[in-house]
Amino acid sequence: MHHPRATGGTDWDMMLSGVYDAALHPSQWGDALGRIASHIDASSAFLFSSHSHTEPEAFVHVHNQPAEMLHGFGSYWHTQDEWALAARRTGQMRRGTWVVGSELLPPERLVKTAFFNEFCKPHGIESLVGGVLFDGSEADRMPFTNVSWYRPPGALPFQGAEKERLKKLVPHLQRALRIQRNVRSLADERMDKALGATRVASLVLDRQGRLHHHNQLAASFLRSLPEGCVRFGQLRGIGASCSPSVPEALAACSASNPVRIVAVLPGSPPQVIGGTLMQLPSEEVPSLGVHGPERFLFLIELPRTDGHGAAAAVAELFGLSAAEVRVLGGLLEGSSPAEIATASGTAVATVRSQIKSLFIKTNTSAQTELLLLMRGMRF
Repeated sequence: MHHPRATGGTDWDMMLSGVYDAALHPSQWGDALGRIASHIDASSAFLFSSHSHTEPEAFVHVHNQPAEMLHGFGSYWHTQDEWALAARRTGQMRRGTWVVGSELLPPERLVKTAFFNEFCKPHGIESLVGGVLFDGSEADRMPFTNVSWYRPPGALPFQGAEKERLKKLVPHLQRALRIQRNVRSLADERMDKALGATRVASLVLDRQGRLHHHNQLAASFLRSLPEGCVRFGQLRGIGASCSPSVPEALAACSASNPVRIVAVLPGSPPQVIGGTLMQLPSEEVPSLGVHGPERFLFLIELPRTDGHGAAAAVAELFGLSAAEVRVLGGLLEGSSPAEIATASGTAVATVRSQIKSLFIKTNTSAQTELLLLMRGMRF
């Protein structure tokens, strides 16, 4: 039997500490939910958001529930959730609404449903207390987010007292989830800038090749792919010729076995690109805000489209001066020594001297050889 427990200042401080720790380290949400569960004598908990246009990645955090519960709920039982269906029918699926399960559906009706007998009961769920943290109507467009705590069959059902205790935590839970999203957005922005500067397209895929996240560079790259590279929302290739195919790479990829993919982009001349597919460690998946049985990070090194950017990328490799980088960039963009001299305000003889220096530093002997070397490199 579960009995309500008195609340002390230490319990409250520990709960708040856990909630705000989880905001910065999402993998700790399970512990935070567990501390709150202990406060109200719950046996398990479930916090989740929904996919939306502005939030393509839903998050899911649980305390004391197995992966099978998450998979079953996500794949089917969320459509049969008797508590949620009753909340929608009665207009209670709104931000700030907190209920105990018996207020939504009498227990004698719940125990007769397939949802209870085939999903809840096997996972030790009979009594619920929870609420809606966000309903999608907020100015900052937080996705619909719900949290629930459960007690098993045979335990005393939740009462209004537990609901009132949890209401005091609502502003802290909401603030923590906003912090989590803002931190993740900042991290995504920094990562996008870093990958964009090195011309790396970043994609997160599932085992079937469905796209779950990508940076801005990947978005334009995907739009440029030849027909057939993306079919029915699944990535199958990254060029006119791709070895191995993306489905073959996903089938072979594991945590200890990243897979290298090489492809040819059509054009004049065609360009060879490469990418590395690696499985995300399961313990890192929640901290990335990505959820599901398996996720894979696909990093594709794209060719630079501007000569000056390519020249800058190899400056350190070959020990080029700033002036030599400008000359090399001009050559890569098709300018003659005279045109480079005019653009930089220097003498043609100076530009020719810098070209000779480029030959020495890159171990080439002619302009054609130099350009072939540069265009053959992946930047």
